[in-house]
Amino acid sequence: METGAAIIIVTFNSETTIRDCLTSVTETLRPCDEVLVIDNNSQDNTVKLVRQFLKPRSGKIKFFPQTKNLGFSKGCNIGINHSAREYVILLNPDTEVFPNWVERLTGHFKFYDRTGAVGALSNRTLSPQNITTYVPDYMDYVENGHDLIAKLETDYFRKSIPEKVLMGFCLALRRDLIEKYGALDEDIFLGDDDLEISWRLRERGYFLRIALDVFVNHERQVSFATLPKKEAAEIVRDGSDVLFRKMTDFYKPNKIPNPFIYFGIKWWNPRILEEKRFEDVFCMNPLPFEKSQILASIKVLVKERKLDQAIEIINESLHILVSDYLMWFTLGSIYLMKEDFQNAEFALKNAWAFERGDNGRAGKKLKGLFESTKNSTIELEDVDQ
Repeated sequence: METGAAIIIVTFNSETTIRDCLTSVTETLRPCDEVLVIDNNSQDNTVKLVRQFLKPRSGKIKFFPQTKNLGFSKGCNIGINHSAREYVILLNPDTEVFPNWVERLTGHFKFYDRTGAVGALSNRTLSPQNITTYVPDYMDYVENGHDLIAKLETDYFRKSIPEKVLMGFCLALRRDLIEKYGALDEDIFLGDDDLEISWRLRERGYFLRIALDVFVNHERQVSFATLPKKEAAEIVRDGSDVLFRKMTDFYKPNKIPNPFIYFGIKWWNPRILEEKRFEDVFCMNPLPFEKSQILASIKVLVKERKLDQAIEIINESLHILVSDYLMWFTLGSIYLMKEDFQNAEFALKNAWAFERGDNGRAGKKLKGLFESTKNSTIELEDVDQ
């Protein structure tokens, strides 16, 4: 395994965006990184444009044009199999990146334990990864992306929050986990590849993180739009059916967790829902109790000093409520009560990432923990609602 990152870009009818994408990537490349472009038999000028771009940069980019459309997942896997870098970054061809993005994106693997994948913020994606969630005046920065990057570095440096799913427009993965658990599922031609790998990593005990200090400009679904709408919709549903079957086998004899609660999405639409009601297919509440009951139970257990039981309940809940600030803060506080400083640091880091600046409750506890673990005490009020 080599140091650095392999940036894998799968193209398909990407002539309108690929040159800008490759320009931004090569201008921000570190000496230890590499770029691999896999073209899925584009029918426009994509291959010609990539080859023109390659001529003066032949040492920086490897190009793998295919004679048929193999699908997004298999295209990514071709790049993965032709690289040996420590990290793999799957990047859409309709994106633009900015200085230091690779270093910051992959840095979250080292700063936060048990990280399985890291995604970036963007302008066109779900709200957990949408830049406007964290920079409400984002439109003021549209003319100068470098000013936006400077703001993110100031406000959110090293902060990445745990999330339920990561969108695949920019997805950083660990090669050791790919080698251990497999790369993308090639039965998913296009669509749901990001859901599948997010689910697979979570079920193996790894966390997905949104890097709040990394922004990637995204045109969104430019290649997708070149397909007839009906064909594209059927391809996506085929992928949804593959994931549904995998999850069904995994959770048997129980139902699949409610995707709105587990993934935080409402648009997942496997074909089984044409035959059965939603509530007949999915476990409507995969949590052990309602959140308010969970917090009340934890408070009682802490008062009774049954700390291990409280920790067990929180960890079980965090498997579903991975992005819940209060759960992470409470968990860190209880670990401090047990003087389990390693686990306390991990939990409090996750809570701190949700706080603006370093002076929130979790930030203050982390500071105290770093300064002197012997003086890191906790009071019962810290696990209050």
